[in-house]
Amino acid sequence: VVTEKAAFDDMKAKGLIEPEAAFAGHSLGEYSALAAIADVLPISSLADVVFFRGITMQRAVQRDAEGKSQYAMMAVNPSRVSKTFNEAALREIVDAISKQKDCLVQIVNLNVANQQYVCAGELRALMALTNVLNLLKVQKIDLVKLAEIMTLEEVREKLVEIIDGCWEMMLAKEKETGTIVLERGFATIPLPGIDVPFHSRYLWPGVLSFRNYLSKKINVGDLNPDRLIGKYIPNL
Repeated sequence: VVTEKAAFDDMKAKGLIEPEAAFAGHSLGEYSALAAIADVLPISSLADVVFFRGITMQRAVQRDAEGKSQYAMMAVNPSRVSKTFNEAALREIVDAISKQKDCLVQIVNLNVANQQYVCAGELRALMALTNVLNLLKVQKIDLVKLAEIMTLEEVREKLVEIIDGCWEMMLAKEKETGTIVLERGFATIPLPGIDVPFHSRYLWPGVLSFRNYLSKKINVGDLNPDRLIGKYIPNL
């Protein structure tokens, strides 16, 4: 964040920043954008806030003796499942796995419509999701076409069967290897090195304490609405 702020100030000093430009930043980058363009926080407070934010998220996850967690993130490309498989179908499957198996799996980044999403959640759930999408691809199961000849309830019952089978596949693999290692699927790519379910509902309990900390660091009197209104595009 400090490096990004320095790079921005360097560009600004060279006259490369349009005063009326709209701006945004994703996740941690949102803090960089707000600090660089809108000067919402002095650099010392900015460093404190992003450090506290990181610690809050890192401490939210339980780890074993080796420091490993049971969570991860994974990129998903619905268009690689079939021509008709889209965001709505992916959401239906993700929600079904979460509800059916009482586990955490959630679409947390909407990057490119019908082409790139990021899911966060438990390793078991993410592996089961990979199995489901692989099965739909290999067996050429078209949920959209099924919906044309079956009721929504019948389609969901079919999905329950598919999820149960793919969950059993995951458990068998876990028993065989003693652990879960996410692998690339036809439509999924694990994000190595990430073992916290960022942007998911799992981190909600930390929101209140972080909000209070953030509120103490921001001096409302120093904010300039002209730098925000009509220019700042928030994450939410």
